[in-house]
Amino acid sequence: MPTVSGAGRVTAVAAVNEERFLMGTSEGKVFTVEVKPGKSPAFTMFTSVPAPVRHLALSGDSSTAAVSDAEGLLRIQPLQGGTVHDFHVDLLEGPVTLDRSGTIFAHGSFTLTLTDIRTRKPRTLPAKPVPYGGRSAYSDWSIADDGRVLAAGDEGIETWYLDQPAKASQPISCACPAASVTIGRDGRYAAYGTVDGHAVALDLGKRTVVGDKTVSPRTDDFVGTVTPFGSGNSIAAGTSTPGRVVVWDALEHDILWDHHFPQHKIAEVSAVPGSEALLVQTNRFEDLGNEPFNTVRPWLVRPRE
Repeated sequence: MPTVSGAGRVTAVAAVNEERFLMGTSEGKVFTVEVKPGKSPAFTMFTSVPAPVRHLALSGDSSTAAVSDAEGLLRIQPLQGGTVHDFHVDLLEGPVTLDRSGTIFAHGSFTLTLTDIRTRKPRTLPAKPVPYGGRSAYSDWSIADDGRVLAAGDEGIETWYLDQPAKASQPISCACPAASVTIGRDGRYAAYGTVDGHAVALDLGKRTVVGDKTVSPRTDDFVGTVTPFGSGNSIAAGTSTPGRVVVWDALEHDILWDHHFPQHKIAEVSAVPGSEALLVQTNRFEDLGNEPFNTVRPWLVRPRE
């Protein structure tokens, strides 16, 4: 995919659909990028924040963006114009997740907070019991259309029910040595990457592991980024070294796509909304450890083609 020129390094990318993307830069600028077959890419300034863009997220209906910068500013802004809402979020609380309509955002490392952007009133959800031996911080969140709020950590997926506050449930665990976890946008699947090169898919409705795939046989490899995507049972997994992305069907256990990105480390794989495509973000090995350590290079892939 094309990258922005003359506006700093690309530090964050999010897909609106297969032809439209948001790109944030080290100078705090965010652009919309239109990428259509047979045409030159078109860049349009969307917004700017004071510090380098740290993270970009979109609402479930792709109508609203959340822009987080390196100093803790969170900007919630509709893509097609409308009221802009600015908040300050502790960087230790992680990037935020928007609900489907972009009116509520969730964040939190050990406790989960929902904030209504219109009233600016936060609501902290009841803390879950801490398992024996302690608990790691949550690393992904989802506000599902059916009223569930999900938070994922190394020890499992926790669930809250907004319409039934007293309802409790045990965490859904992969029983695996987790290195990464992502909850699918529709709340159907979650995927874990492990420190021993596996990708594990969980059916959140059935509360069971439905697939466990050895992505890499190397003892020094781990799966640092995973995501469910598409309309079927596809799971994408990115390994640590070398840069490799494997896509497999969690139910059929078939590998659908296996690709190496020479001289690149896989930073993130994520679903492109409403499609069977995947957004892959990489770092070049030559950049790691140097000044532009957070420079990302975006790739749009369609594993079934």
